[in-house]
Amino acid sequence: GTSFTTGVLGQAFLFDGQSGFVQAPDWAFGTNDFSISLWARFDSNDPGSLGQPGAIFIGNDESANNFNKWVFAYGGGFLNFHINSPESGPSFLAQTSFSPTLGTWYHLAVTRALNTYTIFVNGTARGSETDSHAIANAAAPLTLGQAEGFYFQGAMDEVRVFHRALSSGEIGQMAGN
Repeated sequence: GTSFTTGVLGQAFLFDGQSGFVQAPDWAFGTNDFSISLWARFDSNDPGSLGQPGAIFIGNDESANNFNKWVFAYGGGFLNFHINSPESGPSFLAQTSFSPTLGTWYHLAVTRALNTYTIFVNGTARGSETDSHAIANAAAPLTLGQAEGFYFQGAMDEVRVFHRALSSGEIGQMAGN
């Protein structure tokens, strides 16, 4: 369900929206600062809902429902960073309105700096929220294009995960600003 297509830089992963994903080793954030940056091109206009997203970019989840997980997603017309654990329950952080145009590349990023989550679109901060909960370590691999049985239909390029919060200037540079 995953192949390659022309990306922003070289080749990109092409996801079929039904079964395709890329898997990497387990990833833990805990209470540390981090950044996730990627380019995404949407080939479907199904936004899904907040709890059942139309597009999963990257995640680390044990299972649906109240299990350990974190997910960067688009659902119900919002980009969000979703965290969950049996202890803290679900949180959809830094929600920001988003309505992608099919076939257009978007630079999307999320950072956590000192418990403040910020989502960026094309290098511009669009939503922030403070939350001090630790991100539970899911006993599962990190996945691109899929989590909880929800998939992404489109292309992703230049997916990067950092163990620090990038500055808005650094994110702007990656977005070509």
